[in-house]
Amino acid sequence: MLSVYFLAHFHWFLPRQQWSLLNRFRTEQGQCGACRRKWRLTDTDLSPCGETQTMSHIVECCPLAGLNGGLSQLRSEDGDAVSWLTSYGS
Repeated sequence: MLSVYFLAHFHWFLPRQQWSLLNRFRTEQGQCGACRRKWRLTDTDLSPCGETQTMSHIVECCPLAGLNGGLSQLRSEDGDAVSWLTSYGS
């Protein structure tokens, strides 16, 4: 029973940086252009690719940083998603 619990909730065992970033993408509140503009930390909300940078844009459709499979892939928390979180967060 422990192994099923572990597989269902392995995000609890992620390093803090990846866990925080995962939750920022899930809640769409993080260090993206749209949030920084809303918080008046910057004048622009554009991504380096030229589109409005939201947390969902970063993970879903940004040609420079997007995750193949998007937010549903990220929510699955499989090895590819964890690798992407690690590379994106560094």
